[in-house]
Amino acid sequence: MSDINQANPVETGNSGTIPATPAQSASPVSQTAAAPVAQKKKPSVLVIVLIVLLVVGLLGCCGVVIFFLFFADSGSGWLPSGQEVALSDVCSEDYDGKKVVLEGYVKLSDYVYCDSACELALYSRPNERGENYVTALVDIGDGSNQMDDLPSDFYIDDLVIRDNDGNEIGHNNYVKVTGYFTYDNLSEDDPECSIAVDTIEKLDMEDGVSFLDDATKIDTGDFCNSKYDDELVAMDGYVELPYFLYCGSECDLYIVDELGTNSGDGVNAYFLVGDQPGYMEELPDNYLEEDLVVYDIDGNAVSYGDKVTVVGTQVRNSTGDCDFYVEEVITK
Repeated sequence: MSDINQANPVETGNSGTIPATPAQSASPVSQTAAAPVAQKKKPSVLVIVLIVLLVVGLLGCCGVVIFFLFFADSGSGWLPSGQEVALSDVCSEDYDGKKVVLEGYVKLSDYVYCDSACELALYSRPNERGENYVTALVDIGDGSNQMDDLPSDFYIDDLVIRDNDGNEIGHNNYVKVTGYFTYDNLSEDDPECSIAVDTIEKLDMEDGVSFLDDATKIDTGDFCNSKYDDELVAMDGYVELPYFLYCGSECDLYIVDELGTNSGDGVNAYFLVGDQPGYMEELPDNYLEEDLVVYDIDGNAVSYGDKVTVVGTQVRNSTGDCDFYVEEVITK
């Protein structure tokens, strides 16, 4: 029979000894009471209502901001957008990259470059030509604010643009365009200015508006002075037919002091062909002097031999000579 070792007795003072229980550990195990579970307090109805109102308010503000930004940039007419600038003042680096609103007469030039958009000319005056224009880039398409694609050999009647309301716009119509402006200073003397058209609006054109008061009055002998290059000038004289006449969309005639002067003494004047004010009637193949008909500012026919005041732009050509682009005719 094996012996069982008894644990050493523990002293308890004067009361004697008490034998230790064999299973008892030398160091007692401490016990910790479980912490009570915290009770979550439900939010009040008022707090919930306030949170909902805050969320709805934030969403509403974001929606309003997006709405304003979208319509301001789309040119839909809900909001005014872009800075209104006079066409004669816009060709400046101050407006580069900015959204602007311009008014002018949209036209086809002799040479038009087209890709996904066509480069049209925007002028300040209805019959103006020359280099004082802003290039208007109009997208090709069949929707609003777009234009029909041009054929390889185009005429002015081929220009068809649809404005923001679907109205058709043609050559030399008065318009308002909105878009982002680009100023490209390739050279100090010849910057390129253009607007990428977002929206275009057809405006009513007032009949009989004259720019005579804005023109510098000169004699035919003063023509081709360099100080008048690309300037609006006016002169008195007679419209004369040259010996050899070149006509396309415009005819090359003379402005002379006396009839019968069809040599280099006259001013080389280009008249647009048509039946509008400032234009001339198309001449037959075998024309005579009496076939020459020019229309004055009121649309009245001016015949050969009538003295007139002509208003237009002096433009220096590549040979150094000067051409006169007639814009309006006023009967004396």
